[in-house]
Parts: sequence; structure tokens; C-alpha cells
Amino acid sequence: MSQSSISFAKGALPRTENERAAVAVIEGILNRDAELLRKHLASDAVFQLPLPTFEGKAIRGLDNIVPVFSTMRASNYTNAQGKIFSIVSSGDRVIIEWIVSSTVKATGAAYKSWYCFSYRLEHGKVAEVLQYADTAYGRDMLGEGPTKAVEGVIGNR
Repeated sequence: MSQSSISFAKGALPRTENERAAVAVIEGILNRDAELLRKHLASDAVFQLPLPTFEGKAIRGLDNIVPVFSTMRASNYTNAQGKIFSIVSSGDRVIIEWIVSSTVKATGAAYKSWYCFSYRLEHGKVAEVLQYADTAYGRDMLGEGPTKAVEGVIGNR
């Protein structure tokens, strides 16, 4: 297992098993840790990515999600660090606001962006993740911009 790359703002430590499972998914993504992702994601999990990045793609099933996130940052970023600012939960729902800081491999530029993950858990495993992020910034930082408007999406640059 990888060493943790997550820090927590004051008062943002996970308190429940559901919150700990949700944080573990972020840690698995940041550390490209397939074992940690498999431990905390349900076999039929769904990870909904925002528009315009990935065209709003839903990645369905553990065997499809793990390869995407256990290799994604290796090709684009180095030294990924996350800081969680808030965790809010009720029942089977957890929402985490966090920021990731890293270096873009292609340019050496600093990358720093806010994310909000909304989770639904079943039987202690993450069944669904909705990711909210500034996808235009991410595309621009990776040299894929300026971001082109996607039909039907409001707020593109």
C-alpha cells in the first residue's frame, strides 16, 4: 500500500466508516493504488465524470474504474497531494470537498484544482461517485485547451 498523500483541514477528519471509505477512494486515486480502490469500491460501482472532460462519461464496474484511476495520474501528473477541507455525511451519502496539488509532467507547471466528490455507499462500499470539478482548467493545464465549448453545457470558457 502507498503512503498517504492526503492531509486534512482542521475539523475535516473522517468520523464514520462511510466517510473513511470515501476518503480511501481519493487516496487510491492520488496514489494510483489499485488494491485500495478494489477494497473500497463496490463491484458494480459507477464513477460519473463531468462534462466536458470525458464527455460526461460514466465508468461502470470495478474492473473498468480501477484501471482508469490507478494509471491516470502516472501519465499526466507527478507528486499529487490532496487536502480535504470538508466532509459532510448523512446515512449512505458522503460529500467531500478537496483540492489536489501536483505538477503537470508535460510542462512542469503547478496544477492546483478544487474537486467535490458526492458518494453513495452500500454495505460499507462506495457504489457511486459523482465528480464535480473545473474541467476547463484541467484541460487547459494538460495542453488540451483552450477548452472548446461542448454543445448543451453552460459555463464553458
